[in-house]
Amino acid sequence: MHLILVRHAEAVPARVAGGDDYRWLTTAGRATIAQTAALMPDREVDQIVTSPLVRAVQTAEHLAAGCQHTQAIAVHRPLAGGTTGAVLAYADEQTDETTLAFVGHEPVMSTLASHLLGRRFPGFPMAGILKCTYTPGRGGAFVWFVDPRGKCIHNFREVRLF
Repeated sequence: MHLILVRHAEAVPARVAGGDDYRWLTTAGRATIAQTAALMPDREVDQIVTSPLVRAVQTAEHLAAGCQHTQAIAVHRPLAGGTTGAVLAYADEQTDETTLAFVGHEPVMSTLASHLLGRRFPGFPMAGILKCTYTPGRGGAFVWFVDPRGKCIHNFREVRLF
C-alpha cells in the first residue's frame, strides 16, 4: 500500500476564526496546496481521509481537486491529534494495492512519518506532501516529498527542517 501524508495548508489565526477548530485556509494557503498538489509526481489516490478540523477538510478538498479525485472524503478523528496506532488502524483495514491520503496536523503528521520511515522526519511544513510505502506491522519506505516551496524531493537525505 502507499500512504500520502499531507499537512494542512496555512490557515487564519484561531482568534479570527473564533477557535482553533474553525480555522479556515487563507488565500495563500489555498494557492500553496493547489501548487503543491500539482507537483506530485503521481496523483492517483484511491481514498482521501482527513481530520475533521476545517483547515484540514479544506486542504483535503484542494488535494482532491488536484488529484482529480471524485469520491467522498472520509473523516478520521485521530488525524486531529490521535496516536500513530489510531491513525494507522484505518490504513490497516485497506487492501495492499490502496493509495491512501491522510490529511492532518502537526505533530501527528511528522510523528506518523517518523514511525513509518523508521527515522526522525525533520518537521512537516504546512501544505507539505509525503508519499511512502506501507506494510502493516512492518513499516514503510520513503518514495517522495513535495515541499511547499515548489520542490519535489526523491531522496530522503534532501528533506530539510522547516
